[in-house]
Amino acid sequence: MAKIILVKCPSCGTYNEVKQRFLSHNVIRCKCGSRINIMEETMQAKECDYCGNTVFVNTTDYTAKCPICGKPINKKEDLISSIDIHCPECNAAFTVNKNATVATCPMCNVKFELQEYLKKQQSRKETGAMLIKYDGGNNVFVWKHPIENFNFGSQLVVGESQEAILFKDGKAWASFDAGRYTLDIKTLPDLEQAFAIDERSDVAVRTEIYFINKVTQMNLKWGTDTKIRLLDPESNIYMELGAFGTFNMKVTDGKKLLVKLVGTEKTFGVDSVMGVNGFSSEYVAGQFKTLVMNKVKSNLSRIIINSKISVITIDQYLDLISDKLRVEINDVLGDYGLFMPEFYITNVLFPEEDPNFKRLKQQYAERTLRVREEEIKAAEAKAKGERMTIEHEIQAKLNVVDAKRDADTTIIRANAEAEALKITADAMTTAYKNQARAEADEMKAKDYTYQDETTRIIGQEALNGNTSGIIADTIGLGVTLGAVNAAANIAESIVNPISSTNTWRCSSCGKTGITSKFCPDCGKAKPETPSTWTCKKCGKTGITSRFCPDCGKERS
Repeated sequence: MAKIILVKCPSCGTYNEVKQRFLSHNVIRCKCGSRINIMEETMQAKECDYCGNTVFVNTTDYTAKCPICGKPINKKEDLISSIDIHCPECNAAFTVNKNATVATCPMCNVKFELQEYLKKQQSRKETGAMLIKYDGGNNVFVWKHPIENFNFGSQLVVGESQEAILFKDGKAWASFDAGRYTLDIKTLPDLEQAFAIDERSDVAVRTEIYFINKVTQMNLKWGTDTKIRLLDPESNIYMELGAFGTFNMKVTDGKKLLVKLVGTEKTFGVDSVMGVNGFSSEYVAGQFKTLVMNKVKSNLSRIIINSKISVITIDQYLDLISDKLRVEINDVLGDYGLFMPEFYITNVLFPEEDPNFKRLKQQYAERTLRVREEEIKAAEAKAKGERMTIEHEIQAKLNVVDAKRDADTTIIRANAEAEALKITADAMTTAYKNQARAEADEMKAKDYTYQDETTRIIGQEALNGNTSGIIADTIGLGVTLGAVNAAANIAESIVNPISSTNTWRCSSCGKTGITSKFCPDCGKAKPETPSTWTCKKCGKTGITSRFCPDCGKERS
């Protein structure tokens, strides 16, 4: 069976069932509305001898009974043998029967051997020295050591990111940074004035030591308890907004925090700042909630108006607004020795059902769509221009390619034509050589010399009336002077024919007007007049050779 913790309200007598984790708040809210401080001297944690449940009752209430089993829980004889102790685990103060063997802390529910604990406490008193160190939680800004009577020679240990402050009679006498200190007059001269007694280890002095935890406490929650009325700078429409978020906080001046805020409180933790989870709590009312809410409500509207931030786009400027609110809040926190390094607005609650807000959202959406349309048109125009530029570049490159292809085609065609002409010329040269070789063979077969052919050509030209240049052309052909003279005589005889048609001219010695069959000078026989023929292939007429001089066809 699970253990039950009950707290009896001194005002209405109602028993309030409390979960273990809420005991650290020290203050319990009764159903009747009263606040029950379970750390008051008149309140004691009693463990029922019959059912084992823990019940917090007033020490003067002798009629108190366990609401679970109905047995008496606050006996007069228990008060005589009761003793105040501190939990060795969490240092919570509570009252137990000094004759008990086992004690259970009502705060952290830890069990420990009571008689062994009492022996250690007695040993410390006899030696006159004890160890004083921080035993608070990690989420605590200020923690008061539960023991207030210290002997000279006690050791004070202050951890990193901590500070210890010694108070006596409501006045701060000394402050200690991280390190280990011996509480005596030799090492701490100011203590002599504070205590005004002789230094003796067996003398205990009543003082208070507070430990300041200077570690930054993270993720403290805050939230507005009511809507904030503000004017939208763009539409000039009033609307109400809510906001919530988180912040981080640290102690910068522990002495100032103790004097102005903590006072006689035994602890000042995270839940003491804004309450549980940043909202109103059944057990703890955050001491800084009003301060933070006042700064948020009074500055949020002003920041939005001065920065000309539309309510619709406020999410885009949460970092800017958060930073400005942090500055405003720190102006006040500095008076308490606290500092807020970060402040965040994590969400804004909009009035979704407000007609003005709906109309504002619609107008903003329409304007956003118009702007978007213009951006799309501009992007399309830009894309079109870029596309046209690319097309022009591509076309220019294609034109260059076409021009190069045309040039290459022209070169290829010219090379082909030149090659064809060369082939044709070679063919003609070959044909001419073949024809000349054939004619030479024919003349050789007929005993027909080159000189005879020259004479024939000159005679043919003379018949055609072309006597000018015959001699020069004949010489150009490499004919000898004798042949030239003979050719000249033949040409002269052709141009100026003699009256007798039966005369002939000797081609050997050049004698003219010969009428006999042989030359009277050299005895050369009169040449027979060759018969001519017409080529059937090319149509050339007057051919005297065996082969046609134009196409090379053999005479048939």
